[in-house]
Amino acid sequence: ISVSFAASNGFKAVYILEREGFVFGKPNENFPSDARILFFKSEKDLLVESFRLIWEFPVIITFNGDNFDFNYLYHRANKLKIDKDLNPIQVKRGFGFLSKAECDLRKGIHLDIFNFFLIC
Repeated sequence: ISVSFAASNGFKAVYILEREGFVFGKPNENFPSDARILFFKSEKDLLVESFRLIWEFPVIITFNGDNFDFNYLYHRANKLKIDKDLNPIQVKRGFGFLSKAECDLRKGIHLDIFNFFLIC
């Protein structure tokens, strides 16, 4: 229902799926005042725009992106029949949402820092 981004250049964005009957109130009360808040009428549009943004950055850092964020986005895009050329994510291992996965980007570098914190 939402995807958030924060970049080292100060860019911040929150993409939110509009849902019937759900009132969001004032976005600046719930999100950083300098974040760009965008609402989408469909999950497909939200994902396509998220993918467009991911393509723009050479390095993406996630926390548990391999086993949740990227894995979930990849499989939702397939279920929603989003053109595979638009999807920057590749799943190298794991064949279902709940299986252990390793996700990569078709262009750029993906660093999942989850395992880093496991060894600390």
